[in-house]
Amino acid sequence: MKADVTTHLERLMSRVGLVVVGASGIALGVVKYLLVPLPDDLGVAIHPWQPGLLHAHVLTAPMLVLAVGMVIRSHAVSRLEAGTAPRSRGSGVVLWLAGLPMIGSGAFVQVAGSESARLAAVVVHVASSAVFVVASLVHVVRALAVRGQWNPSPPSSQEGATE
Repeated sequence: MKADVTTHLERLMSRVGLVVVGASGIALGVVKYLLVPLPDDLGVAIHPWQPGLLHAHVLTAPMLVLAVGMVIRSHAVSRLEAGTAPRSRGSGVVLWLAGLPMIGSGAFVQVAGSESARLAAVVVHVASSAVFVVASLVHVVRALAVRGQWNPSPPSSQEGATE
């Protein structure tokens, strides 16, 4: 198998999925746990954005899960099989280790039978998701830096200056 045959579609799906699922998850956490809820006509106290954010998060998460699976097949496994240099292997391993509990706990939050089990799943989901998002950013930035496509420092203001 060719080393790293990740397609543009796989990269696009994983990055868009990460942004949409990550942003909707962060926003959902803020409105659910940090903002003061407003009671509705039935006396249920939720933020007006909470249902929409939950739907956005739950309905776009499968795209991210699919993209992660495709990237594992085309990128991670192919690199391991080819024995390529482990440039970003540390962040890749962290992605694997955080991704499994993130996906499992995300599903379990939806079906937990008790409030304590749901809360435990939420804690695992939030923690593993935070690690996954940070590791994803580190992984992409490292890969771009290795390819010479990322230079976070601004150009020197003294270039071309005469003294």
